[in-house]
Amino acid sequence: MASTKTELMDVLYSTLKELDKVSSGSDPDYLKSENKLLSYFYTPNSNLSNVISELESTIETYKDKKKDSHYNNTIGRLMEQIAFLSFKSIEGVSAVSSFQSSGPQYDLIVTGDTPQWLSLCSLMRINHENRDIIIEAKATQAKVNDQQFARLCSLMQMNLKNTAGLGVFFSLNGASGFPTNKRIKGLQAARLRQVMFMLSEKKPIVVFDKNDIISLDKPGSLIKIIIQKIREIDQLSGLNIPPDIEKPVYCDLPAHLTNI
Repeated sequence: MASTKTELMDVLYSTLKELDKVSSGSDPDYLKSENKLLSYFYTPNSNLSNVISELESTIETYKDKKKDSHYNNTIGRLMEQIAFLSFKSIEGVSAVSSFQSSGPQYDLIVTGDTPQWLSLCSLMRINHENRDIIIEAKATQAKVNDQQFARLCSLMQMNLKNTAGLGVFFSLNGASGFPTNKRIKGLQAARLRQVMFMLSEKKPIVVFDKNDIISLDKPGSLIKIIIQKIREIDQLSGLNIPPDIEKPVYCDLPAHLTNI
């Protein structure tokens, strides 16, 4: 008797949980199977390569020029298109929609209710009860700073508390406090907030930089990057957290308040 699609997805879901238990990440055969599985879950949209090429061309054109409003608008549009096309390419996605919180900022929300999506959440270690993904593209020349990072934390903690389980920034230059090498001695700025939010809310927020963004036209790449970045946050949570984050430091009131 032929199995139904739902029954097959139930088997896949169970298999993913078993793979999670036994995988060490060092077995070549396991890695080969994992890459095949990730390619199933993420086959890039056929238009994605063209948009990524346009992004790279724009960056190269303005390499030695002053960045103007045209550049910023073009980069912003292209990154939003890449974000939309890449997450739309995930197997099992139900919808990719626009979301506007308080203020002018628009974000994308990726929603899934299919068996494939639930299996993917398990693979990425996202809570099944909070399985929506919120995406924010930043076209600024600066890195995503702590204040911008805090805004996304607030959205996931307040506005989307019962739905969003993963946040994603698209930023050519990454975020503040994110080191350029692998040796990390301490946490600061947006990097510190990333780890603290993961510890308190159990919800990861990851940052895609230029190298991540231009690699999204490869099968399986989006899911692999997310998994690696979530694992990295887990590893960082073992570092010492500055004491002033845990306990506020009280000080004397300024003169203009004490003299009234």
